[in-house]
Amino acid sequence: MTKASDKLQESLRMWSAVSFAIIILGLGLPLWWKTTEVHRVSLPYQEIEELQHVEPRMVLNLSVYTEYPSRTNARMVQLKNSLASSRLFDVRLSPAKLDVGSPQESEEAEEMNPAEPGSFKVIETPAVEKGGVFLGNHRALYFHPDADTGLIVEVLKKWVLRESYLEDLVGSLEQPGSRSGQEKRLKSEPCFDIVLTTVNPEPDVVAVSFDAESSIKNVIDPLLFQLKPVADLKVKSQWLYFVDIGVEPKKDNEKEYYVVTPDKIPHIISPLEKKLGSGVSKCPCLHFVLYIPSCSHSPLFFGSADGSVESAVVSPRWGGIQIHNPSEENCVNGTKLEVDVATVTRVFVTHLRYLLDLRYPPITGAKMSTLTTKSLRGWEVDSLYRARVLDHAITARLTLQSLSRLLGEISNIVINEEVGEAIHSSVNSITSTFARLSQGHLREAIVSARRAYVTAETAFSHPSLLALLYFPDDQKYAVYIPLFLPVMIPVLLSLKHIWKWIKTQVPPERE
Repeated sequence: MTKASDKLQESLRMWSAVSFAIIILGLGLPLWWKTTEVHRVSLPYQEIEELQHVEPRMVLNLSVYTEYPSRTNARMVQLKNSLASSRLFDVRLSPAKLDVGSPQESEEAEEMNPAEPGSFKVIETPAVEKGGVFLGNHRALYFHPDADTGLIVEVLKKWVLRESYLEDLVGSLEQPGSRSGQEKRLKSEPCFDIVLTTVNPEPDVVAVSFDAESSIKNVIDPLLFQLKPVADLKVKSQWLYFVDIGVEPKKDNEKEYYVVTPDKIPHIISPLEKKLGSGVSKCPCLHFVLYIPSCSHSPLFFGSADGSVESAVVSPRWGGIQIHNPSEENCVNGTKLEVDVATVTRVFVTHLRYLLDLRYPPITGAKMSTLTTKSLRGWEVDSLYRARVLDHAITARLTLQSLSRLLGEISNIVINEEVGEAIHSSVNSITSTFARLSQGHLREAIVSARRAYVTAETAFSHPSLLALLYFPDDQKYAVYIPLFLPVMIPVLLSLKHIWKWIKTQVPPERE
């Protein structure tokens, strides 16, 4: 009876140990491992890696017209051979049938001007200066029958397509610091604030009349409409009183005016920017300042390195400052200073074109139309589209590649569904952007490129990525092992006894 009772108690103890071991090892450890693992959704690492092998190719649909079909075919062959070596552009040539007059008449005819971005016309007309080329306000180039094809190609590459500028842009994005001049361009951003500020240091002496609202509606709004696909631009205006430029101008006794010397011009921007309210928006600000000098420092001008003076200066990535000097009558008799809205806004628009890198080298034998009602020519809008598409798409690609390497190297960073969705969306948008470019659809490409940039930046700067960045695995084990080790030691030691007991319960096989 005692042996049977001892055997029963031994069995109960062993079954208790078995059940405890099963609960700890079979349920406790997997549950602990699952509840302490880092949540990471699957990411398209392979697709992100393959994006770096995709070379951007842009299509230009070029229509060629001459008076006779044979000359049209000859020009098309010459243009095709000259443009075939382009590293960024695929030029698709086709003949055009047009009723051509003078360039001025053709500019006014709607059917002569391609409305679709990415399309362009090369038109022969004797109305152009002999042997010369004339580039219109729309998407058309006019050339004299005697014009050399090399001149046409040069205008297309340097002015219309800006191929070297785009190559420098791509190179500076992929290898920062490798190309000079690109560090001064506007950064790729989905939105900008344009702030028009009138600064009057002596409102009690000089009363200023400037209708900023009129200038915005008549001049700046049409420009913003043209730039709407490129970036979201918002215009704000403000007045600042009893604020000066913060430097002491130098008086030129011979010419009786004051000059802000070139070495002092950089010292104007930083103190002035603190008072312009740059931090009131998440979007970067472009400042255009109209400065009314005090009567004691009037007339005032900006000096240049060659000794000349200017009434306006522009600073890359920041904006521009324009001086409007009060007259002696304004200072002495207190008459109101009437600011010419058209002149002021024309200078501001010139500054904005500079900030957008719309600058062109001179070409002998080629002329460009002067701007009339619009601030941007049609082919300039296309040029901005291409630059912004490449900027957004390549920046998004580099952002995703950096994020992919970071997430691959640091395994304890949380990747939630929102981050994963943003990364997937950005990859798809980049792929769509390059596909749209290769098809010649600039409008769709810029929409996809903006979406790719925004979603890539959203994923890269998502706050959830920092959730476990400072709680690596070694620290996690250092916290949990002291809790589990005292429990696990008896369980692990009992496994040997459990194994021996199980063997005693199994009857030996008969021979």
